[in-house]
Amino acid sequence: MSDEQPFKRTVYFIGGLHPFGFRFFWPIIKRHARKHSKMYDRKITPELSGEWGGEKQAVLTSKEEGHREVITTYRFMKWHDLVSVRMKENFYLSQIQGYLLMLKFLLSGDMLNLYRHYWGFANGILFVSVLPLTVLGLSWYGVYQFLNAGFLPVNLHMGLDIFLGYMAACVVIHAVESYRENIFHFRHYYQLLKVRNEYVKGPVEDLEPRIEKFKEQIKQAYLEDDSDEVLLIGHSYGTLLCIDIMDRIFREVGGAKPKAKSFGIVTLGAIHHFIASIKSASHYRNALKNVGGDDRIYWFEAFSPQDGLNFPKKNAVKDFTDVEPKAGPHQKSVRYRELVTAEHYKKNKRNFWDMHFQYLKEGDYQGAYSYFRIICSDQFLENNYGLREKPVEGFMNPALYKSDEKTDK
Repeated sequence: MSDEQPFKRTVYFIGGLHPFGFRFFWPIIKRHARKHSKMYDRKITPELSGEWGGEKQAVLTSKEEGHREVITTYRFMKWHDLVSVRMKENFYLSQIQGYLLMLKFLLSGDMLNLYRHYWGFANGILFVSVLPLTVLGLSWYGVYQFLNAGFLPVNLHMGLDIFLGYMAACVVIHAVESYRENIFHFRHYYQLLKVRNEYVKGPVEDLEPRIEKFKEQIKQAYLEDDSDEVLLIGHSYGTLLCIDIMDRIFREVGGAKPKAKSFGIVTLGAIHHFIASIKSASHYRNALKNVGGDDRIYWFEAFSPQDGLNFPKKNAVKDFTDVEPKAGPHQKSVRYRELVTAEHYKKNKRNFWDMHFQYLKEGDYQGAYSYFRIICSDQFLENNYGLREKPVEGFMNPALYKSDEKTDK
């Protein structure tokens, strides 16, 4: 088999709603591709190879005895620049707006609906808002008691309410601002809520041109790329864009089939339910229906109970549409706790970003899931689902090695 033509794969990667671009993801790919090479017989060489779509691209060359050489062209789809602009909005004003959005989220019943699907995600949103909202509530209650005592004219009620509430929120936010990562999380959750609020109403003004550009790029790949396999991979909020893009493509290409031998979607840390559970988001539920019900592609989705920004064991197509999934998502838990040492798990389990980016990294042991197995093996995505490989001595804990039949449970 080794003397056959190389297995060629093209990967299009869409990151989440954060300002992390190529400079963030490339070191992760290099480091964990090398780690994968130590853990498996597959040796991966990651290299940069020019630019594509205004962003650098990488090529991962994989060699394994007895198998075809694999050449994976890895392309980053750039939209973090738009997110960076959003992240620079006035901090204090954006937080007040964010709390109002959170209140709306609570009062509209959307939060309760989200809890029905997965409490962890909803708890994450509540976590960053509880303290400021409590201070606001106490401030307003204090003003109410003060006015009832008759010390102030009633016509000052509204102005004083707003002023004290705003000042109290600013004090709380300022107290937290010294913790850089916490402030980033405030901004991140605010953008999650803001884009969600915009997205469900229709095209988002500053994102729509980029999504349309992505659609044209992936449509070209769908119709013209003759690689053995083409993969569209989305992480976090990028999973929404993947489904949106594929829905638009299917509407435009009619019954045309992909030129590649296999065309797949991979969604990691997916947050479909965050949008689809909203009553007004019918367009996204339709997108889930159209993509999940199409058998021209294969859709794989990895989830993790340790990741507070996904919906483990929840199938968005089954939960929100009336079609029987053909494309997928075919789901698998990464079983993160079994992939890393006890020390590694203890260190990372409370780290928001480590848990949310675990899908893109190699574990300490072989297990039910490996990102580099998906993008660098000579197997199609459909065959990689649940695939187990020969362990490399010294990199496997036999006690954690379980049969394929148990990994999906």
